[in-house]
Amino acid sequence: MLTITKIPRGNEGHEVIECFLKTKKVSSIFFCSPFTIQTWLNTEIKELYLASFRNEKILLVYDIKRKKDVRFLLEYPSDEFMRSVIEYFDAKYIGVNELHHIPPHIENPHDQCDDYLVDVATVEGMFDGMVRREYNRCVRRHPRIFFKEVENSDRVAIKLFLEKWLYTRTDEQNKFSRISNELYFIDSYLDNPQAYGGVVYDGDQIVALTFFVQSMIEGVALSTTSKVLRGYTKLGTYLSVEQAKMLKKKGFNKVNIGKMNNEFKRKFLLNATPLSIYAYEAWIKEGWKFTSNFLQRGLIM
Repeated sequence: MLTITKIPRGNEGHEVIECFLKTKKVSSIFFCSPFTIQTWLNTEIKELYLASFRNEKILLVYDIKRKKDVRFLLEYPSDEFMRSVIEYFDAKYIGVNELHHIPPHIENPHDQCDDYLVDVATVEGMFDGMVRREYNRCVRRHPRIFFKEVENSDRVAIKLFLEKWLYTRTDEQNKFSRISNELYFIDSYLDNPQAYGGVVYDGDQIVALTFFVQSMIEGVALSTTSKVLRGYTKLGTYLSVEQAKMLKKKGFNKVNIGKMNNEFKRKFLLNATPLSIYAYEAWIKEGWKFTSNFLQRGLIM
């Protein structure tokens, strides 16, 4: 009854996920994309599977580091499907993550967060006065910087930038900082026509970087990476406005910037739209201990 197929990393796995998502009711949430799923959920510590049970077919994330938990993505499984997966993986925890609606037969979700769809024209036009002032301040303080679209010739400089960005983080910040996912994204998607990047140069060195991809919804992009080096005045705001100009040029009117996990993103909420995302603890093995935040999105990334 249960069929489990491991999804490989790289282009082959990307195509499998893309074909699968096209058969489903897609949305513009961050993890409803082959780009984001492959980059953040099919890694050296997590395996991605396509599981089928009777007429159900759902993506699974299996934590090979802890070897305890399995996550169903985007859909809530039937009880029989879930029991089969528990037995197959000898799981101790089953979560259902990244739901963009509440299933009618399920009670209130155990966790909820919001992605935010930012209005590109609002940021590009700097309709918010604070954004406009910070952008102009950055330009005045750093007259040598300039923004350009990423080209293949920037590959080495981008990797050097990421290493420098990681090195300049403080010890406290470094506890959760890593660049392995960004390096995978660059190696896999820099030449992909649905992936776009922009960099800010100061002389011959990159000092800021942004990437975004086409979502499964026409006209909506997913912002996958935005990083800036320290020591520059309001460089993050400058990068966001330049990204918005590029998004508009590429035909996007909305961009998903993910959940509100830092104060910086709040600058761009004028005319933005929240997208609610739900998660459930579907099953826990009796006696197994887990932390209260185990279900949250950050724990599956």
